[in-house]
Amino acid sequence: MTSSKPFHLITILPPYLVGDDKLAGLTTSDKMLISDISGQAHKDFNNTLLSSYADAVLIIVDGAFGLEKKSLWAKSLTCLAAIPDVIIAIDNMAMIDYSTKHFDVLCEEFSESTKEFNCRNLHIVPTDIASGENLHKSSANMSWYDGLPLIPLIEKQQQKQRAEPTREDSIRTSDQFAMHLCWLAPTPMIPGRQYVFDKDGQKFEAGISTLKHRLNPETMEHQAAKCLFAGNIGYGNISLETAIPFAPFEKDRKAGSFTLKDKESGETVAMGLIKHSLRRATNIRWQQVFVDKLARAKQKRQTPFVLWFTGLSGSGKSTIASLVEKQLHAMGHHTYLLDGDNVRHGLCRDLGFTEADRVENIRRIGEISKLMVDSGLIVITSFISPFRAERRMARELMDEGEFIEVFVDTPLVVCEERDIKGLYKKARAGQIANFTGIDSPYENPQNAEIHLDGTNTTAQELAEEMMERLKASKLLPVHAGHEI
Repeated sequence: MTSSKPFHLITILPPYLVGDDKLAGLTTSDKMLISDISGQAHKDFNNTLLSSYADAVLIIVDGAFGLEKKSLWAKSLTCLAAIPDVIIAIDNMAMIDYSTKHFDVLCEEFSESTKEFNCRNLHIVPTDIASGENLHKSSANMSWYDGLPLIPLIEKQQQKQRAEPTREDSIRTSDQFAMHLCWLAPTPMIPGRQYVFDKDGQKFEAGISTLKHRLNPETMEHQAAKCLFAGNIGYGNISLETAIPFAPFEKDRKAGSFTLKDKESGETVAMGLIKHSLRRATNIRWQQVFVDKLARAKQKRQTPFVLWFTGLSGSGKSTIASLVEKQLHAMGHHTYLLDGDNVRHGLCRDLGFTEADRVENIRRIGEISKLMVDSGLIVITSFISPFRAERRMARELMDEGEFIEVFVDTPLVVCEERDIKGLYKKARAGQIANFTGIDSPYENPQNAEIHLDGTNTTAQELAEEMMERLKASKLLPVHAGHEI
């Protein structure tokens, strides 16, 4: 079936041809849309190529100068984007004496680059645009070339253009995928952080579970990476809250593409291409058990919940949390305290203090807290947990009313004055990297359930204030065996 939409051709030109009127009449067809992206910034360049659904890309290369890294990168992305035709024009052939040997070397370099990306159709044409040779008609100076000249070749691809139908046999469902991701946002992508997965207007909660590598635009090689920055393209796994219909991007560009949005702002932060589903996602089912959270809580005669203490290092949160647990324990409640330092001796001993490691640290604590609440316990956590996104992620793991965020609001200057562990002094001296409040940010809670001012109040007084607030909230009911 012939498509009614215009044939979309993207052009990528060397600097000497940008704005040149020799290409103004590239085609006489009124059914061709031409987009030149030569001058776009790296981030926009990547996004345009990967999200355009273009029918063909024309990359013109200065044959006298040789292959530029941008040209190889553009060819790689074009193949990754499953654009049907990649047309490479090796230009300025007159300056290299119409050398077939030089042309063959450049052809081999293009063909060998990034073999991992399977280009559907790669066409390489010698041209000399300055003299008009091999544009509309074959050139006697390049009689060794037996293919179509550049313009007839483009028009031939337009004539054979077909609509891209959805292949019903390729549509499946899954909730985990391997994918390529083009990152657009100024804030970095971090595995474990939650985003909104948007596919054709349908939105789902999703997290990037693993980042395997990112592509180096200079060498086309894979680089080990823990995060992506604006303009980076990476490969990894993504996990959704529910299974969705999909197709691999190379088989169906519409069914295999998606965007990621920030959960707070709603702004688009990335666009992605699904490579394939992860089969293990379909092999797991939730096992029903006979003893549930309600039964466990009833046995302990308490309402399970999480007290999530957050604040800067030295704010007093760990001391207050310990005092609160001591009072709850004396009242007969079943509790468990998860402390930031303690968990790094075991559960999180493999993590450092980079932004990516901090996100993973809080993800693990959130999941552990959820299990402990499910067991009927009152869980008390004391972590800097500097990022709102991860505190929100922990909150969303719990049922309504089970997550009580406690912001111990002690100014940085006061925390530095205390500096019980001497960490601020070391951070100021450059001996500790990624220290919250110094060279790593802390995002204050905006709607914490409990706000404690740690400036001029003792930890004991704040713990007593906490207990009064808990009693007033009816989370600690009065019943036999619990002295209040």
